[in-house]
Amino acid sequence: MSPLHLRAKAAGMRLPASIDHRSRTSSETWLHQRSVLGQLLAVISLAWTFVAQAAPDYREVDAVFQKYCIDCHGAKDPEANLVLESHESLLKGGEAGASFVAGNSRDSLLMKLVRGEVERDGKKRIMPPGKKEKLKPEEIDLLASWIDSGAKPPERAIKRGLSLKAVTPKHSLKSPIHAIAADPAGKTLAMGRYSQIDLVEVETRVLIRTLQGHTGAVNALVFSSDRRQLFSGSGQPGLEGEIRAWNTEDGSLIRSVGGHKDAIHALALSADGKTLASGSYDQTIKLWNAQTGDEIRTLQGHNGAIYDLAFRPDGKILASASGDRTVKLWDVSTGERRDTLSQPLKEVLSLAFSPDGKHLAAGGGDNRIRLWQISET
Repeated sequence: MSPLHLRAKAAGMRLPASIDHRSRTSSETWLHQRSVLGQLLAVISLAWTFVAQAAPDYREVDAVFQKYCIDCHGAKDPEANLVLESHESLLKGGEAGASFVAGNSRDSLLMKLVRGEVERDGKKRIMPPGKKEKLKPEEIDLLASWIDSGAKPPERAIKRGLSLKAVTPKHSLKSPIHAIAADPAGKTLAMGRYSQIDLVEVETRVLIRTLQGHTGAVNALVFSSDRRQLFSGSGQPGLEGEIRAWNTEDGSLIRSVGGHKDAIHALALSADGKTLASGSYDQTIKLWNAQTGDEIRTLQGHNGAIYDLAFRPDGKILASASGDRTVKLWDVSTGERRDTLSQPLKEVLSLAFSPDGKHLAAGGGDNRIRLWQISET
C-alpha cells in the first residue's frame, strides 16, 4: 500500500485500491494527489478544531465572574438587575434581557460588553466599567468558548470558601465569648465561642460538654422552653450563615441548615417553640419551622445587618434591630412589615419586649435606650 493510501486510511477516508501513474499524465496524477492531500488536511484541521474547542466547565467561568463582576452583580442590589453569583441567576438575565445566547457568543450581550462592542449615547461601553481591571484576552476567549459550547451548568456544585494562611500562635489563646444564653430553669449556661459552644453548670461552674463543628464564630444562642434543644447561629462572613440544633441531653447534633449569605448574628424562638427567627449580616431575616428546619419565609426591608430579634410574647409580632438605625415590626403570620421605628441615631444592637408585650425597649450605638408602646394589632 502506498504512503498516500496509508495516510488516507488513518484519516478514515477511502481511495481507489491503486493509482496507476502510468495510465495518467503527470498533470492528472499531480491534481489527483493534491485533491487527496487537501482532504487529509481538512480532516486534520477539523480534529485540531475539536480539541481546541473543548467546552470549559462553568467553574472556570464562575472564577472570572468572581474576579471581575461580583462587586456590581451580586445578589444584593445588582447593577441592571443582573446577578452573576450562579449559573441559575445568570440564566435569568437582567433588565436588558438575556445575557447570552447559548451556542452563539457573537450575538451574546455579555460578550459584547466585555469586548467593548456596545455603544450608547455616542460612547462605547465596556465591562467592568471605569478604571476597573478589564478581562484578559484569554479570559474573554474562555467565556466565548463556554457560550459557543452550549453554556452548560457546572459538572458539580460550586462550594465557596475562604483560603486563609494558617498562623500558629506563639502562646495558648482563649477564644472570646461571642454569645451567651441560659436555659429557662437557670441551671445551664451556653457560651458561644469561635467554632464551638461550651455548656456550663451554673451552680458549680463545671464544664458539662463542648459542642464543636460550627462554621465561624457562634454569635447567637437560644434554648427551647423544655431545655432539650439549643439553637446556635454562626457562619463565615461574606459567604454563608449556619444554624444548628443541638440535643442538650447528650450533645448530639439534630440538624444543620443554611440559607443566609453571611454570618448569623441573631436568633429568637417563639414562645410556643414552633417558629425560629434568624437575622444575618446579609440584611435579611428568615423564619424557620423549629421542629423540622424547613424555611417558612424571608423578611426583607432592612438596609443594614440584623443584630437582634425578639418575638412578642404572643408570637404574632417579631421585632428586629439593625445597623440601618431602625427597629422594624413584622407580622409573623404574613411576613408583612407593620412598622418602622426610626428614632435611633446610630445602629441598633439589642431589643426586648416587656412580659406583657405592650412595650419594646431597644439600645445601640447612640448610647440611648428607647421605649416604645406597642399596640396589640
